[in-house]
Amino acid sequence: MKTSSITATFLALNGAAIAAPSESNIERDLKAFQLTKLTASLYDQSLPAYRIVNFDLNDPNNNVDTSCSSAWSGGMSGDYKFNCSNPNYQVNFPSLYDIEDIKLNVSVVNSKAFAPGEINGDKWKCENTGAEYPSKVCKWAGVYDLPIVLA
Repeated sequence: MKTSSITATFLALNGAAIAAPSESNIERDLKAFQLTKLTASLYDQSLPAYRIVNFDLNDPNNNVDTSCSSAWSGGMSGDYKFNCSNPNYQVNFPSLYDIEDIKLNVSVVNSKAFAPGEINGDKWKCENTGAEYPSKVCKWAGVYDLPIVLA
């Protein structure tokens, strides 16, 4: 009798483990945020130097389009968050000293979903403007896919 009770309990627990979706399956089902019109400008003629980053964000998981913009100075904390035009989305920069190599995070407010990324490489085209303001402008060629992870 004990054996059949133990076997039934084992089978029930094993079936529950198989039926429950794992976080890795949920993560694989999430589609990446898509960033378009991604630009960064450097205003370094007076201190503190500012970096302005702009982009449009598409969240295909929630069918949301929003614009994000930030004005980041060299002395700001990496924890500071900028709201996008839809305040359910925020962006912060763990590292934004060199606009040719930007680390950013996009997060969904009150959610475990966030998307870390590093913007650099061949699609990131930067040019000195020769003007006083801004002194350098960078643009991403195409769509920047920002994979989502769960915290």
